[in-house]
Amino acid sequence: DIDNNLESKIKKFLNLYDKDGIYKPFEEIYKKLKEGNKNKNKNILNILENILEEKKYIDLAKRLLTDNELLKHYKFFNAQQDIDEAIDHLYKIFTINYILFQIHNTLLERSIGDRWEEFIYKALEDWDKQNKKPLKNKIDFENRKINWEKLDENDIEFLATILLQFLLRKNPSPARIRRIWESTQEFFKEIEEKLLDVANIPDDRRSRLYWEWENEDINYEGEAVYNNLEFWIEKKKCYLITYDPELIEKKLKGENKELTLKLENGETVNLELQKAEIEYYKPYMSIIDPTPISWQFIIPAEYVPNLIKNTQTLYDEYFKYVYGKLPLHIGVIIQDYKQPLYIGINALRKIRRDIKGREKLWEKIEAKDFKKIFNDKLKKEKIEEHCNNPKEYYSLYFGDLRSGDYKFYIFPKDKEYQPYLLKSIDKFKDNEKDEKIKYIPNTFDFEFLDTSTRRNDIYYEESENCKRKADLKVNRPYNIEKHFNTFEKFKEAFKEGSSSSKLHNIINIFYEKASAEEELDDGTKKFLASVIINTLEPEKSEKVKTFIQSWLDFEDKNLTHQEIEKSISKEKIKMFIDMFEFWHKALKEV
Repeated sequence: DIDNNLESKIKKFLNLYDKDGIYKPFEEIYKKLKEGNKNKNKNILNILENILEEKKYIDLAKRLLTDNELLKHYKFFNAQQDIDEAIDHLYKIFTINYILFQIHNTLLERSIGDRWEEFIYKALEDWDKQNKKPLKNKIDFENRKINWEKLDENDIEFLATILLQFLLRKNPSPARIRRIWESTQEFFKEIEEKLLDVANIPDDRRSRLYWEWENEDINYEGEAVYNNLEFWIEKKKCYLITYDPELIEKKLKGENKELTLKLENGETVNLELQKAEIEYYKPYMSIIDPTPISWQFIIPAEYVPNLIKNTQTLYDEYFKYVYGKLPLHIGVIIQDYKQPLYIGINALRKIRRDIKGREKLWEKIEAKDFKKIFNDKLKKEKIEEHCNNPKEYYSLYFGDLRSGDYKFYIFPKDKEYQPYLLKSIDKFKDNEKDEKIKYIPNTFDFEFLDTSTRRNDIYYEESENCKRKADLKVNRPYNIEKHFNTFEKFKEAFKEGSSSSKLHNIINIFYEKASAEEELDDGTKKFLASVIINTLEPEKSEKVKTFIQSWLDFEDKNLTHQEIEKSISKEKIKMFIDMFEFWHKALKEV
């Protein structure tokens, strides 16, 4: 029988569906059928026509109350008799069949033709492994059929979990997809509109000197040089293409100076500083217009570090509540302007890190560490955002958890039939131990094209969290939140001349040890610890000391020979080499 308690549970279940499309028809038909038992008319069709006003409700009820495939499961029903014999059970039969109908449609229609279809077959052990095709003993997607009598308790438990997951997850409607599409495109467009500020390009970097070509007899076009300044001559105009704020300042102060340019053909040309004009321009070039997925552009290399930091800040404003699920990847190609542009564009395509399968990007992090990063991002939360409490809707995370709000299958895989626990970020304790979250970090990668073939080093190994294949570059791409601060400390530690010479003394040793096939043994670690202390002399520089502590991940411990020996590894050496290549080889800042 259906008592009040069971009726409440049934309605609660159906409330998970669309209210107008699923719940309302049930409530209307159920109510009328239950009251209709008192009707003296014992013909089912007459009852339905008398108690139900809308034809679509009559057709639905009739279908569920007269289908032999549905009715054969009821012990009191005899196929040789008319359903009218069970007239007092109409509302019960309708309720059970209505629920089965919704379950049937949900499980089949939301997974057919999708990767979930194969996953369900395999999880139910209804899959022919040898021929790699479904057996269709328990479930048949092609014919839209579930053989309920062949399901055991484990099968039912599995399907119940999948059913709840399909009901609770919000499949993206066209309107929702469009909102996401517009939000991500707006993010890239704002970077484009505010690029000069995002990259912290100063105002004086937005102006340049040029001269109108006065000598009509010279038709030269190409490069010209004066000391360490480079010029470009084209269409009777000569542009200073090397950034020189001192020269611009002299021009603005009215000081004159004669510049003797050497042309590539061996001739010279004299220019007067005060005859130069100043024009204002945007020192960047867009390669492609911003899309919802990416944007490619060219800026002066010296502003790349600012760009990485401030793009991350802007990302936090837009996507802080989905951090770890909608990752940002910044790929940087640094090349000399004299190199063919197509080489850099080809390298840009590679460094986009286009991969198939998001699960290859997942990494694990201690839940307490993740929550700290997440809470730091919430410092940019606006008042109206805080009032709407978006964390409740967007900030669910899964991983190796001991407890959770939900238990779902995150992605279907052949070897992974166990669901994950999910929990809201607010429910993770700040001092929680032994719990890890799976997330996709925001990353940055770079490549300095000192030769045109260097772009071939940009290849990602999908089986290794999509890290670089080249041995010395296997740490790339780097986690922005975790590593970019260490990159900046490297620059601060070695930008001064005295520290820079120490850096060059140690880098050759690091290249040798990183390239060796064998791992670091205890003797090598002791040697490297001595080299770091004796060469870099951290006791003489607080900046060098701070960098080493950050680089070797013991910021809360004293910098000792023993600590360095315990922390040094090939991975750390390769990271040091990457920082050296970024700041010294590519950006020339140390």
